[in-house]
Amino acid sequence: MPIVPRGIRSGERRIQQSDCRRSAFYFSQVSLGVLDVLRGRYEDAEKRLNAVVMNVRAEDRQRVEAALELASLRRAQGRFRDSIRPLELLQKQIEKGVINEALALSVRGLSLMEIGDFRGAERLMERAIEKSPGVPIRYLFARGVLEVKQKNSDATRKTASAILQAAQAAGSPNPRAEKPRRI
Repeated sequence: MPIVPRGIRSGERRIQQSDCRRSAFYFSQVSLGVLDVLRGRYEDAEKRLNAVVMNVRAEDRQRVEAALELASLRRAQGRFRDSIRPLELLQKQIEKGVINEALALSVRGLSLMEIGDFRGAERLMERAIEKSPGVPIRYLFARGVLEVKQKNSDATRKTASAILQAAQAAGSPNPRAEKPRRI
């Protein structure tokens, strides 16, 4: 069983005491779900996160956050088909948020890749790149993982080049730049 610092335990008690009629309740349930994962209590985490996903009284952003956490938990367990479900269920709510939409598309794409649906994965990853609210490095990387899995070295090289260009455009240092000589 994972060691849990005292501060996390006291924070958990305060979260558990939150009022279910308030918006903060659903946020706290998502936070408790994350704590459950960190403590290795995966079944508890799944129940808690799924309850928020399914609760129409919760705010859309809370349901979407719970869906993303639930999808991540299921992916980590190798349950790729199951990881897609909460994201598909809340697709309309996800489309309202720019950042979450790109992330959800990428997570779904990676899950489709893991179950062998490369065409579906590629379609979702391209949409994630298009929907990226900023520099799409994370989503380009996901596409690169798919291309490696497909053993498509030409496409992988092009994606790696696009990642470098995007990083440079965002102000990241050029890893290939000549370094100044020491005198």
